[in-house]
Amino acid sequence: MGGDYIKVSRSLLDWEWYRDINTKVLFLHMLLKANWKDGRFEGTTVPRGSFVSSVRKLACETELTEREIRTAISHLKTTGEVTSKTTNKYSVFTVVNYDLYQSGDTQSDTQTTNERQPNDILTTTIEEKKEGKKDICTSEPVPSDMEEQLQKDFGIIYAKYPKKRGRSRAFEYYRGYVTTGRLVNRKRYRLTNRQIYQAIAAYVLEREEEGAELKYYQDFSTFMNKTILDYLGDDGE
Repeated sequence: MGGDYIKVSRSLLDWEWYRDINTKVLFLHMLLKANWKDGRFEGTTVPRGSFVSSVRKLACETELTEREIRTAISHLKTTGEVTSKTTNKYSVFTVVNYDLYQSGDTQSDTQTTNERQPNDILTTTIEEKKEGKKDICTSEPVPSDMEEQLQKDFGIIYAKYPKKRGRSRAFEYYRGYVTTGRLVNRKRYRLTNRQIYQAIAAYVLEREEEGAELKYYQDFSTFMNKTILDYLGDDGE
């Protein structure tokens, strides 16, 4: 297959995590991200079936929250699908039975150079940091003092929203919007606290004018996920 594709067995339908949407999404994402041939990253060998990433980057790429990613990783580790080794800079994730899942997924040495080059670019994830290629899901860790300020600012915003549900997940969305920007439907949105507050005010005003009961308001996490983008006004994005 030249590394262009991954194999997915129908036995996945009987997998114990199949009905856990977050765990299933992350596992399939990891199969797609895993290197199909050995390579190196910052002086470290990253073997076939492994890839370099982080919880934050996986959250960005899958649009799950960091908490959901950690929970899904815990599930996958518990049942032996995935292992990981973490440094102070990044983590190396390994799909344990990658060779079993992807048997026959090797690059043919008989292919011409012109045929092989596209496959290398498409599938060798440890080579994705080629010069000039921008990774929109790369972000630096948030300093502890900044995290405290984010929590404080979010608390003020959260207090303004009538339906107090989904706080922890809403905070993950909020942090994405106000730090590096949050990827939604392949488009990155970076918002200020003022924009977020105005969007909430516009949404609440609309619900009040409709005479909607509180139970018909969206949970705060649902609003912060995508609905907020519909209420940004002219200075949004």
